[in-house]
Amino acid sequence: MYIRKIGKRYQCQVRARNQSYYKTFVDKTSARLWGHETYLSAMKGVLLGNGLKKTLKELIKQYITEFTVTKKSKVNETKIWERLIRNHSWLTNKRVINLTPQDFIRFKNIRMKDGYRTTNYELTLLNNLFNKAIKIWLLPINNPVSNVPKLKENKGRYRPIESHEYRKLLHYGDKIFTAVILIARKTGLRHGEIHRLTWLDLDDLRNVLVVRTSKNNNLRTVPISKWLLNYLMPLKEYKTSTIIPISQNAFIKRWQKTLKKLKMHMHIHDFRRNFVQTLVNKKVDIPTIARLTGHSSWQQVQLYWGER
Repeated sequence: MYIRKIGKRYQCQVRARNQSYYKTFVDKTSARLWGHETYLSAMKGVLLGNGLKKTLKELIKQYITEFTVTKKSKVNETKIWERLIRNHSWLTNKRVINLTPQDFIRFKNIRMKDGYRTTNYELTLLNNLFNKAIKIWLLPINNPVSNVPKLKENKGRYRPIESHEYRKLLHYGDKIFTAVILIARKTGLRHGEIHRLTWLDLDDLRNVLVVRTSKNNNLRTVPISKWLLNYLMPLKEYKTSTIIPISQNAFIKRWQKTLKKLKMHMHIHDFRRNFVQTLVNKKVDIPTIARLTGHSSWQQVQLYWGER
């Protein structure tokens, strides 16, 4: 707060939350009182109308343009935000200042039928949004999601892939489909990592795959057999920069169609889990497993620990 004398009057200037307020008074005492009241009101959000008049929907759109676009998962995350806006208008059309933890408990209870993990992920996104609104956009609000308890998830999933199931998958698909299955089973790479592999990442001298773009941004090398390397080489005829010449979404559609025809129930990520479990059963130590699989913490690997 700053008070200056202009002629026979006193002007008080208050700056709060990157906004300025001015008013002129006959005496200095009145100017000082107004200044204190204005500052307190501004910090409580009474005078910061524009930011607090925004709805959650408007905040989400701002978050997408400023933060989501910089993430590796921007496509999937944008779809999640759009689905939230479309399916939960009762929540996203509310003004930010009117949102309470009870609103997000109700949201959690509605979403939990689609899975605990999905619900917790969406709550995490909303929590991040409000943290950015407070710290970056300087909205004078409390985070209504921070105290909403998460749902308890199952620790890991174990779904062994039997040899007859593996053979069915290999015999059913074309060479592109089969290549993805082989890489997933023999290397334990994440599905997204498989589709991001380029021919420059295939080191045929050392028989390794170089994973440059991973979930945790750590580069790693994964050994592959000479047989698998030779199997992948004919895919160069498609003249694409990536080893797998189709997108991740295109493969998922083929995968779902194949499972339906073969009457099988599994996730492509189950190959990664089986790869880790195979190493565990072979008594490979945790640090080596974490280095091969790209797990950022040993605790993640320990979910698989114990021979099965």
